[in-house]
Amino acid sequence: MSNKRWPGVFAFEGDWNSNLKKPQSVRPLVKFLEESHNIRSIYKDVGTREELFLYLNRWLQRRYKEYPIGMFAFHGTAGALHLGRQKVTLDELAAEINGQATGRILYFGSCDTLKIPDQEIERFRRATRARAVVGYTKSVDFLESAAFELLLIDSLSTFDDSPSRAKKQLLSDYPNLTQRLGLKFIHATRTKTT
Repeated sequence: MSNKRWPGVFAFEGDWNSNLKKPQSVRPLVKFLEESHNIRSIYKDVGTREELFLYLNRWLQRRYKEYPIGMFAFHGTAGALHLGRQKVTLDELAAEINGQATGRILYFGSCDTLKIPDQEIERFRRATRARAVVGYTKSVDFLESAAFELLLIDSLSTFDDSPSRAKKQLLSDYPNLTQRLGLKFIHATRTKTT
């Protein structure tokens, strides 16, 4: 295990199944990353919009800047996250973030959330001031997407100074998987100065 302290992950997770005998969670995944790759994590179980906004605002505080990867693990539909019977749209999320996500990456580990035009994703990214917005445009299998999340978070941590390099690596090394999941990866572009 490397001694380097990689950028951390702040994971927000909703219920995946109404049957409590079938526990599904990304919590073991983020713990695995912490224990095997030294990627710190904070995990919050979220059941309501109010809880999501409470923890979101805490994550955006300066004291959590070392956890720049926000992982939103919920059910989803195009342009929205689902918390049980409640829904939070990307517009509502952008309003709550209110431009405070500078330097952060918003990863939506949810079905279809980024199944919207690229211009809308870029508008959301700019409104939040996030470095990148990453997620899926298709319905994804829980296990398959969890396996991919290990690769995604590792890449985002490895190339924490350049989301474009993380995107390039993922598309190059895992083209079939990124296509099957419908991966969208919208990031800020830097202008070169001479």
